[in-house]
Amino acid sequence: LHLAVRKDKRRSGFGSALVETMINFFMVDTLAVWTDEDAVGFYEKIGFDIVNEIQTQNGLVRYKLRFSRAKSRGRLET
Repeated sequence: LHLAVRKDKRRSGFGSALVETMINFFMVDTLAVWTDEDAVGFYEKIGFDIVNEIQTQNGLVRYKLRFSRAKSRGRLET
């Protein structure tokens, strides 16, 4: 599953609203995602922590981030 917001609609709260809605609807306590350098800051801003970083064979850096409801209270309104 991929999550993306059109470039001209970014920084309007759509991405964080999508993630928050998914976390609340499915009553998620922890969630892990893989992303690239373009979106790692977004996930950190909404309460995810980097738990792993790898470099792919073609030189791209990928990040594994984890959200924990208990740790992130107040960042996402869960």
